[in-house]
Amino acid sequence: GSGNTAEVNASGASFSLTTMKTDTYEVTQYLLKRFKQKKLYLVGHSFGTILGFYMADKYPQLLNAYIAISPNINVMESEQLNLQKIKSKAEETHNEQAIKELSTLKMPYENWEQMFYSRKWMWIFDGKLSKPEDIEELRVFAKEWSSKWQTIYNEIEQQNFFKTLPSINCPVYFFVGRTDFQTNFAVTEKYYNVVKAPKKKLYWFEK
Repeated sequence: GSGNTAEVNASGASFSLTTMKTDTYEVTQYLLKRFKQKKLYLVGHSFGTILGFYMADKYPQLLNAYIAISPNINVMESEQLNLQKIKSKAEETHNEQAIKELSTLKMPYENWEQMFYSRKWMWIFDGKLSKPEDIEELRVFAKEWSSKWQTIYNEIEQQNFFKTLPSINCPVYFFVGRTDFQTNFAVTEKYYNVVKAPKKKLYWFEK
C-alpha cells in the first residue's frame, strides 16, 4: 500500500502497520524460497526499521543479520529532542515566525500542519531548506503524506524498543548519521549500548 506498489499494483487490502509487518514476513519467505536460502540479510531504513525490528524480534532464525539505517528506536523521544533543539534555535535567533509556529506543536502531532512546522524549521535551521518554493513543496507533501500515513505514524510514536525489544537474537548493525536529528542519533546510540545481541556494531557517518 505504499511507494511504487500503491501506484502500479494496488491490492485493495487494508493499509495498516499490521498488514505491512505481515507483508515483510511474506516477502522474506518468498525470497528465501526463490533463491533457495535458509537465511538472508535484512536492511531497513527509517520507517522501514520498524518492520525490520519486527522481523528480528519474531523471526531471527530467518536472518543472517539485521541492518538498521537511521532507525526509529523511540520516535516520541526523537521528536521531543528535535523540538527542543529547534525551539532553542528559534529563541537564539529571535525568529518570531518560528517561535509562533513551533508553539502550536503538541506531542503526538495532532495534524499535518504540526508535522510540517516541525520539519520546516528543522531543515531551515540545518541549512537544508531556504527557497520559498521548496518550503511550499514541503507543505504540499506534508498535507498529502498525512492523509495516508498520520494514523500509522501516531501508532509508531507509541513504540519504544528500549522497553519492548531489549534483546535481539540475531546479529544487528546500526548505520547512523552524526547529524541525524529526525531519527535522533543519540537515541540510537543509547539503544545500541544496552541492546543484547549475539553480535552488534554501530557505524557512524560523520557528515
